[in-house]
Amino acid sequence: GYFSLSGAADFSMVIRTLVLTPTLVEFGVGGAIIALSDPAAELGELAVKATPIVRLLGKSCLPGIVSEVATVTGAPCGKPPRTERPS
Repeated sequence: GYFSLSGAADFSMVIRTLVLTPTLVEFGVGGAIIALSDPAAELGELAVKATPIVRLLGKSCLPGIVSEVATVTGAPCGKPPRTERPS
């Protein structure tokens, strides 16, 4: 990847990063798939990796992996449980 003098940047793979536009927030999670990979375990791993970002965005699930993220977070799909901040 590179950073240009104009401030632009381009990378072959963006990880642990939120990409923001005026109307969209994108992030990616992934892993290495090999012949011995278990598809269900790989999907579960994606849910584990996505959960902190999903919670940061104020959600408890994502379309497409709703049940997996709900299983990992222990929360049903919808708004996450409210937590009080210490005073």
